Amino acid sequence: MDLWSAIVAQTPAPAPPDIISLLPSLFPILEQATDSAPQALQIIESYILLAPQEVLSDRIRFHLLASLEALLKSTTKQRLGVVPRLVEMMIRGAETVDGGSEATYSVISQSLVNSSFLSSLLEGLHSAYEASQTTGPNRKTSPVVGIVETDYFSVLARLGLANPSIFASAVATATNSSQEQTLTWLLTEWFLHYDNISSAAQKKLHALALTQLLALQDPPSATGPPPPYILSHLQSYLTVWTDIILELSEGGTDSNADYLVCWNAPPGSVHAPPDHDVSDEPESPESRRRRDWDAADVVHRFTIRDFVRHRLQELIVACGGADRFQEEWLVNVDREVVSAFGALGLL
Repeated sequence: MDLWSAIVAQTPAPAPPDIISLLPSLFPILEQATDSAPQALQIIESYILLAPQEVLSDRIRFHLLASLEALLKSTTKQRLGVVPRLVEMMIRGAETVDGGSEATYSVISQSLVNSSFLSSLLEGLHSAYEASQTTGPNRKTSPVVGIVETDYFSVLARLGLANPSIFASAVATATNSSQEQTLTWLLTEWFLHYDNISSAAQKKLHALALTQLLALQDPPSATGPPPPYILSHLQSYLTVWTDIILELSEGGTDSNADYLVCWNAPPGSVHAPPDHDVSDEPESPESRRRRDWDAADVVHRFTIRDFVRHRLQELIVACGGADRFQEEWLVNVDREVVSAFGALGLL
């Protein structure tokens, strides 16, 4: 396993077929949750960085997700977050296949459903929702709490941000219920959990995904505003937007600052890119791939303020204009929340 890991890390892209052909040998290790599972997960991450197109191929994609689903149910503290992160990476890998087409995301979401990975993920999140809705001596408990819940929602965030329609259809299919039934409890729990997300990058990812869901329409072919079961969360939306925009601006004077977008990092900020490479050590192929992968993440490419402004303006137009939006939806939001968001100059 050590040799295998080292070989994949040092292999330049494109990977030779004999290296790719070894990947399915990891599946039994994951399914049996052996002591070698943590290292197997590490090797799979290396494969995703090396050859995302091959990992997402018909020969590998479904079987890998099925193996990860088996491990998700038997995961230990040593592997917290690793399994969801790998699935996040697989979803992101669609960008390397064909720029992230609807067809590619459809294939990935179908495999997420067929492998039962998405069902297991949503079962865990529903148990967290039930726990948050009960109090007192009969309060329910859930194993999906804290950072585990954040990691579960991060998988959904990647798919929802990539294609909200495919996301909504997939979660409804995985729960064997309507989009309204599923998204009603899912969004309630997602907004409840948002303040518990500790990482600024994950908070931004989740905010981007939740904002993207405002593009949903019911039925999907219709034109107009999102369905009421999404717009009913408008107060939560304004609260989340205010929180993340202020956090990523670091209290600076630049009205469009977002320190996760490197070129907007304030001079001297700990988030600004270094002026030079501090290490003279030769960089391995995987280190370069990982650096490029991280830099290409959507959280580093779009400023949160621009993204929210664009989607909010589309929402207002879809609702029939500013007056109707105010009369039918904004009127239901606490004035303090509207005032705090309005101070950002986006309303």
